[in-house]
Amino acid sequence: MGNIQCVKYIGKGTKDLNSIYKILMRKHKKKIPCSHFCSLYLLVGICEILFPKRSGKVFPVMFNIVDNLSGLGSYCWGSLVYRFLLRSLCKASEGLKKGKGTTNVYVDGCVYMLQVIITC
Repeated sequence: MGNIQCVKYIGKGTKDLNSIYKILMRKHKKKIPCSHFCSLYLLVGICEILFPKRSGKVFPVMFNIVDNLSGLGSYCWGSLVYRFLLRSLCKASEGLKKGKGTTNVYVDGCVYMLQVIITC
């Protein structure tokens, strides 16, 4: 993760939402500049709303994306969210076909988008 600014507040190892929440709730010893705080706050929003995962892990590429606040508008977020949700639905469907998880089916992704797709 090279020269990414907001990662230095989280530390080494697996990056998950709980560690980011602790930083945002000021359960740490380092002072955070406003721009880095905003980057981490946006990261939480993106990971919780647009690309939620049951594991709570953060995609490493997300740190690169939120580190450049001025470039956030250059991404096609709708298409990315749709493809992530579709991939998760396909995995859930394959699990049902194989007989795995027949009592519970878990879907990662923005399930709110399903409501939009179904009602349109």
